[in-house]
Amino acid sequence: MRLKEPFVIASQSIVECDHLICIVNTDSGVSGVGAVATIPAFMGETGETIEAAMIYLSDGMKGKDPFGIDRIVQQFDEQLPGNNSAKAALDLALHDLMGRALGLPVYRLLGGAVRHRIPLAWIIGLKSVKETVDEAVRKYQGGFKVIKVKIGHDDGEDLEKIRLIRNELGADALIRVDANCAYTADGGLRILSKLEQFDLELIEQPCRQADITGMRRLRQALQTPILADESVMSPEDALRIVMEEAADIINIKVGKVGGIAKARRIAAIADAGGLPIVMSGNLELGPGIAASAHVAASLKNARYATDIFVGGHKHFDDTILEGWGEEGMTIRVPEGHGLGVTVRPEFMPEAS
Repeated sequence: MRLKEPFVIASQSIVECDHLICIVNTDSGVSGVGAVATIPAFMGETGETIEAAMIYLSDGMKGKDPFGIDRIVQQFDEQLPGNNSAKAALDLALHDLMGRALGLPVYRLLGGAVRHRIPLAWIIGLKSVKETVDEAVRKYQGGFKVIKVKIGHDDGEDLEKIRLIRNELGADALIRVDANCAYTADGGLRILSKLEQFDLELIEQPCRQADITGMRRLRQALQTPILADESVMSPEDALRIVMEEAADIINIKVGKVGGIAKARRIAAIADAGGLPIVMSGNLELGPGIAASAHVAASLKNARYATDIFVGGHKHFDDTILEGWGEEGMTIRVPEGHGLGVTVRPEFMPEAS
């Protein structure tokens, strides 16, 4: 699926995005559909590797009760380490299947909703100073009160971008920055300490994925809350972040962490550690956005505006028949059975 324009982050420029859709069938005739998007430099998975992993994992699902989701997810990890996108697609399909079998939306399976509309942030990829500021002003005037700006390519330009955006938007705008692992702790401190003067809402993933010590140093040195994203790919990662006090907030993407079941575990770990979460997206469309919306709806500690709809904003088209009911910079949580969305026939895989 082609994007409206290149989406550039510190690690990759994305012009088009592969989306994988899977269907899980049962002998009772009920089926479930899941989907994920591919960002190889972020996830370490391509469309081809995701497809191969899904086929490999699906053999072990045959004959299993789809309501035994925790055991199935555990089995995925025993069969094949990593490969979280492939696991997420299957997990989403199983949750969709369970909801359809019971005639309930997925958020009801997760304990019910604390919110029925999900607030959205707008994301600006790496662009020139003028393009970044113009887009921020345009989207803020269009109603987006939370603007996330990708940084990490040029310190001087990043400083100028945020200075001008704050000047143009005024004190009420919420401005986030996302470095996508661009800095060492020392390098991050040099630029981020200067950016703090512009009253940032949060700083996302300033250090390399494995540099938990560096991220903790930045958290201790800076006043702005630190959001861990790439450093949290699993519940075990989340526990380490909490135990080492390396971040103030945890970012959860269903495609990144292996699906809804693991997203819920990570949220529980964050909550036990007193940390809020931000639900986010990996350019997903259709079922992926719906899954994120159901999870965000069910979690009390999902207190921040989300970018689960980044795929919807950046793509020309979606893979589903339904709309998202965008209103007041929010989308509605689907109320239909399962994930509550219908994949368009031309995108549906053939049953096997």
